[in-house]
Amino acid sequence: MNLFKKRTQAAPTGSPQTSGASAGLARQGEAMPTSLKAHSQFIKRVSCSQCGAPKSLPSTTAYIYCDYCGALIDYDFRIANADTNAGLTNTVFHRLIAPLQVSLEQAKAHGEADTYRRLHKQVFSEWLQECPMAVSPRAKTDLAFREQMVAYLAECAVTKDLDPRQVPLDARMAQLVTSLQRIPTPGGAWMVAGGFWPYAELFK
Repeated sequence: MNLFKKRTQAAPTGSPQTSGASAGLARQGEAMPTSLKAHSQFIKRVSCSQCGAPKSLPSTTAYIYCDYCGALIDYDFRIANADTNAGLTNTVFHRLIAPLQVSLEQAKAHGEADTYRRLHKQVFSEWLQECPMAVSPRAKTDLAFREQMVAYLAECAVTKDLDPRQVPLDARMAQLVTSLQRIPTPGGAWMVAGGFWPYAELFK
């Protein structure tokens, strides 16, 4: 589990460069309605599952590490989108994966795990470059760690999406997503209204 352990030092072996998938979306310092900002001064209340210590110090990225033992204990979506469009990370991910949807569906239908994995690695690699605040701070400067993170995220997608037990859950999820109301907003993101909690419960 070294992938999720906080280290005191990380060699700056590379810095992510954006590829343009977030073009047109409001970024830090740009004017936008307050309702679309995800910034928060609060520290997410959580206790470490490893040592039991409470979180008391602010996190630099959405990955929340224990202040005492360094274990990864939670994820804060507000920080992932801090000072920018509240839908930035999701919108960027959608833009990156949309052109590959046909290839992904074909690979999934034929059980081609290697192809499915390769395509997701491509998407997650670009997504990490565009949205570095959404992941561990090590991903910004540690190239080896960033590659491990991409591999892990892609493997999660393969394991979940190619599991036959996922098919009825996907069908139900599609129904719930269709029932949501999408409201366009300035900056290119969308606000969503409707029955969100049944969607969230199924997602768990």
